[in-house]
Amino acid sequence: MSITLDFTGIAVWVFFINANNAGITVTTMTLANFTLDDQPPRLYQHVPDMTRTGNDFNAVAYQQDGLTNTPHRLLISTTGDSDAYVNFDFAIYSFDDEIPPLTSSQVQSPNAISSITTSPTAMATEVPDPDVLARLEIAEAKVADMARFP
Repeated sequence: MSITLDFTGIAVWVFFINANNAGITVTTMTLANFTLDDQPPRLYQHVPDMTRTGNDFNAVAYQQDGLTNTPHRLLISTTGDSDAYVNFDFAIYSFDDEIPPLTSSQVQSPNAISSITTSPTAMATEVPDPDVLARLEIAEAKVADMARFP
């Protein structure tokens, strides 16, 4: 199994849904390798809690910040002969869309530029609150339902 996420940004988070006790014959052990930009892989492992049957939602399986604002590739994969349970939920990445300052070699005469448009900077500094994410998902679902019924 493999999942590839290509993005341009400064940070990335990957969330799984982890299973716990789903019965003796059901695989609920989660094992996945995360390889960012051909660096050595990092192993994520969730050992199921056999005393409860519920799932763990919004589980941060991988997080990396401090990246350069350039293209990146994140590969999520499983290896080996052992059974593993992997339930990818969603991924979030943040990027810096700030326009870099002009250098002296880029400055032209005052009449050469008629206007400059800038956008606000988008930058996440911490993992989003799971309750906020849940409310956003509910709001998105309501908007999608409203769009289907004019």
